[in-house]
Amino acid sequence: MKHAALKRIGLCFIALLSVMQIAWINPLRDRVEEANRTYSEEKYEEAIQQYTDIAATYAPESKELHFNIGDAWYRQGNYEKAIEEYQSVVGASDEKFEAQAHYNIGNCYFRQEDYAKAIESYIRSLKLHPDDEDAKYNLELARRKLKEQIDQNKDQQQQDQQQQNQQQDQQQQDQQNQQQQQEQQQQDQQQQENQEQQNQEQQEQQQEQNQQQEQEPQELQEQDQAQAQPDEPREEMTREQAMQLLKNLEDDEKEKRKEFKRPRELNSRVRVDKDW
Repeated sequence: MKHAALKRIGLCFIALLSVMQIAWINPLRDRVEEANRTYSEEKYEEAIQQYTDIAATYAPESKELHFNIGDAWYRQGNYEKAIEEYQSVVGASDEKFEAQAHYNIGNCYFRQEDYAKAIESYIRSLKLHPDDEDAKYNLELARRKLKEQIDQNKDQQQQDQQQQNQQQDQQQQDQQNQQQQQEQQQQDQQQQENQEQQNQEQQEQQQEQNQQQEQEPQELQEQDQAQAQPDEPREEMTREQAMQLLKNLEDDEKEKRKEFKRPRELNSRVRVDKDW
């Protein structure tokens, strides 16, 4: 039987082998010795197979074999399977033997950094074997590790919260920037539309001016053409019309002479010359 520990590891093949020497025949003892030698040579996978074959063939309920299989799994770093084998030892009639199983279960949890469960297992081991110094040492070590883990988790939570706040701030900033970009695009679009409208109005005005300028030379040309046309020929007077016109002029002249010869009215006032 072997004892895995964080502080020190003790191998306990003698107890298991002595039990088998009493209970089983020599061929079985030879197979157990062979499995123990394989384990000592650190051929843990082969040792697991040998222990498993022995248990299946001769002693399926052997807690000692399950304990050794658990140790081999522990050496390979497969702590889950090691815990399963150690759990088979729980309830053994030998309390010290069961205490060793709880101790090794605690070591498995410790390796997995599950310090809370490791502490529980060490406490169970010490209840069955209070004088186990290794269990006491590992219990205090697990408690320190748990406190460090809690502090690290708090720090990590604070960092995560800060990172989350920074991400939220960044998202808000991105949203603000996006909104500003949209507003700027709308302003640019409005300015562009206004500019296009102004350009269109200017083009229309320019077209009207051009049309007016085109019409003015045409009108002047029409006026020039009208002025350039010769006067219509006057109708000639007949002799009777000419004699009548001459007679009218003579009559007018006579009337004017009569008016000129008509005496003017005398002033009623008599001028008296002064005799100085």
